[in-house]
Amino acid sequence: MPAGSPAASADARFIESAYAAYIDGQSALTPSVAFAAADGYRRYMAADLAGIGLGDRNGSAPWAWPLARGAIVYRWDSDGVTISYLALAPDLMAWPLSLAGVLGSIIMAIGDRLARRRGRPTDPSGWNSLLLISWCTMMTADIALAQASVMYLYHYFMPLVLGWVMGASIVRRTIGTASGRLARPALLLAAAAIMLGFLLLAPLAFHRPSGFQGCAERSWGLGLHCGR
Repeated sequence: MPAGSPAASADARFIESAYAAYIDGQSALTPSVAFAAADGYRRYMAADLAGIGLGDRNGSAPWAWPLARGAIVYRWDSDGVTISYLALAPDLMAWPLSLAGVLGSIIMAIGDRLARRRGRPTDPSGWNSLLLISWCTMMTADIALAQASVMYLYHYFMPLVLGWVMGASIVRRTIGTASGRLARPALLLAAAAIMLGFLLLAPLAFHRPSGFQGCAERSWGLGLHCGR
C-alpha cells in the first residue's frame, strides 16, 4: 500500500522504532529488532481481533470441524437465465475420514503403549504419536483463537490434512497384516466416495452454472446460503 495512505498510517503505530530502522536499511537484524518486530505484530493482531465479532452465519465452531460445518458462498453471478456460485464447499466424505485418522491414531497409540508393557514389538518411529501431538497442538490453538474471534472452515485445513496423514500412516502399518486384509477394499471405497463428492460439488468450487435449485440441492449437510 502507498506509504502515505490512511491504512499505512494506521498500521504505522504498531511498528516500533528499532524495527522501522531495520526496514529502512538503517540497522542490522539483531535480537532486539526481532523482538520489536514480534511485539509489533502481536499488538497489531490484538487490535485486529478486537474489531472482529464472535458470531457469523458462515462461522465454524472447533467441535464441528469433522462435519465440515460452515461452508461459505463467496459470490454468485446471474445473467438472468443461469446462476453460477463460487463457494468453499467441503467434501462430506473427506472430512470424516480425517476424523477417522485421528481416532485411529489415538487407538493405535494406546495399543502401542499396552504392547510395550507386555514386551511386544511396536512401531519404533513413534510417527503416529508425533502426528497426533501436532494435531492436538493445532486444535488447541484453534480452540483458543475461537474464544477471541469467529472461526471459519479454512482455519481447520491443517488439522484436516494431518488427520489424512495419520489415516495413511495407519493403513501403511496395517497392510500386510491379518487386521489389514480389508484395508485395500476400504481405500477403494473411500476414494470412490470422495470422487463422487467432488463431482457433486465441483460446480460450486469452479464457478460453473448450477442454478439456485442446484446450489440448494448441493447444500445438504453443508449449510450453504445460496443467493439468487
